[in-house]
Amino acid sequence: MRNEQVIEVLEAKLSGFKAEIKAGNDMTTYKLDQLIEYQEKQNGRIESLENETRIWRLIHRNPKTSGVVLGLSVIGVVALFILKNLL
Repeated sequence: MRNEQVIEVLEAKLSGFKAEIKAGNDMTTYKLDQLIEYQEKQNGRIESLENETRIWRLIHRNPKTSGVVLGLSVIGVVALFILKNLL
């Protein structure tokens, strides 16, 4: 009878350890998923910044392009202002 009790206690402790390990693995998986999601967001932001920087460099390296962009922007703002006042 004594051996059976010892075996039951050991089995209970072993199942407790298994549960702790499984919970730890689940938490690790959850944290990894969060890190992967965060990294994907950061990569998107970096790509967006790279694209903005390319446009910025394009405008500043080509004065004609810069003038055209500025002119079209002014025309667009004036057109929006006029349309807003007419309607």
